[in-house]
Amino acid sequence: EEPSLQPSAPDAADDDLMHGQQKTAIAAALRELPEDQRICIELSFMKGLSHGEIAEQLGLPLGTVKSRIRLAFGRLRDELGELR
Repeated sequence: EEPSLQPSAPDAADDDLMHGQQKTAIAAALRELPEDQRICIELSFMKGLSHGEIAEQLGLPLGTVKSRIRLAFGRLRDELGELR
């Protein structure tokens, strides 16, 4: 029987390692965000609040919340670009 010339699929241990490294990189990038941006990201994606709810909770205009989230995404995209 001839050996396959196709690369073998990564096993579960490799997937777990890669996933763990990605989580670590994301957590580090979140910690590097300015506090005002990090808070908006956490409230939106970890707590599931809408932008309007975040604005109300923080006493900020809706546009400010949207800007902070957009700026945070830009920073995260720059920092984590190699994970894509």
